[in-house]
Amino acid sequence: MTTILLLLLCGAAGGFVFEWFHLPGGAMTGAIILKSFSALPQAAFPRPFQFAVYVGLGVLVGNMYRPEMLLAVRDTWPVLLLSTVLVLVAGMLIAVLVYKFGHLDVTSAYLATSPGGLNVVVGLAADVGP
Repeated sequence: MTTILLLLLCGAAGGFVFEWFHLPGGAMTGAIILKSFSALPQAAFPRPFQFAVYVGLGVLVGNMYRPEMLLAVRDTWPVLLLSTVLVLVAGMLIAVLVYKFGHLDVTSAYLATSPGGLNVVVGLAADVGP
């Protein structure tokens, strides 16, 4: 439990520093970078904690949308569908290249090249496992 508290403090410190300097995605990026370069050990976070964090991220992302936005989807669905397919195909092709030349297993290559926000990919990675 002490390790988890230290990790959270380390992440908070990195997040505050990056936010202070107005860096893009400061809170998340700062936490990732400071933890990555720290000497702190890795720790397995309890599943209820992970669940609470993912729910919080889901609420944050969902809060950015309004029902009126669906009207825009109704009017532009062909372009949205085509762009979605193109992004998914490009991600799959890049995943193949990363797998062949990047020395990663298939799952890691897929997750590393998945389109979408970091919060979604982190959730997927946690469900897939190490």
